[in-house]
Amino acid sequence: MEQLLTLSRVMLPGFQAVVSNHLETQTPIVFEGDFLHPALAERTRYATLPGGARVRGVFLHEPEEEQFLRNYLLREPDRGPQIKRARVSWLHDQWLKQEAEQRGVPVVPARPWDTVLERIVATLS
Repeated sequence: MEQLLTLSRVMLPGFQAVVSNHLETQTPIVFEGDFLHPALAERTRYATLPGGARVRGVFLHEPEEEQFLRNYLLREPDRGPQIKRARVSWLHDQWLKQEAEQRGVPVVPARPWDTVLERIVATLS
């Protein structure tokens, strides 16, 4: 678990450089992934460029550990129940949620999946 937390922090400067480049070139981008640290969305400057309202963040959160187990089983049925992996993923999700909340970055429940896009847009509006 500690390796995941360290990886999120270590990758932050690289993501910040990518955001800076996209601000400079005025090229829209959407980042998605479980190694994005919430600090990326709270910065007010990226290199020499202001982020402000041009950089927004939202984190999807799955409150149920069992859902991680079900997701892995659906995606990789031949591997059987991946209990330890699901536990680590859930703990990482809990940590990301806490980090996001501490920074004022919105957290949106991942389910129901069929309305997640609408809920994200409403949160960021």
